[in-house]
Amino acid sequence: MSYEIIPQAPRYEMNVAGTIRNRTTGKILKWQISPHGTKTAQLYLGDKKKICVTLPNLLWQLHGRCTSKVAAIPCSIKKGTRCLRFDSMSDCARFLAKVTHYNYGGAYRNLASRRTKIVDWEIRYIDPKENPVTKGIV
Repeated sequence: MSYEIIPQAPRYEMNVAGTIRNRTTGKILKWQISPHGTKTAQLYLGDKKKICVTLPNLLWQLHGRCTSKVAAIPCSIKKGTRCLRFDSMSDCARFLAKVTHYNYGGAYRNLASRRTKIVDWEIRYIDPKENPVTKGIV
């Protein structure tokens, strides 16, 4: 497996499987589990400085792999003749926060509870498993 250099900490490199090693010594680092359940590692930069990195972030940054535990749920909203599609409920909540009296949290809570109508906007949730465009990709 080929290793990619971690830009924030050039002393270290990581492969697609998520193994981090020191470039000079070849020593493999162990992942620690954060209180939220995410794998993290402490990388030393020199001058007694260190940074904390997470496995999902590095896999995305170096190899373009998304390791999210939950797939984003796309949705579309409609008001009159205007119809908009969003890749995730977060994106939709940001938009609704701008055009309704809800803030982001309130809009997201309504979307998470699968409301079919928020103010004057009709909401339609798209199940990624049933979407013909993404079938076979997941």
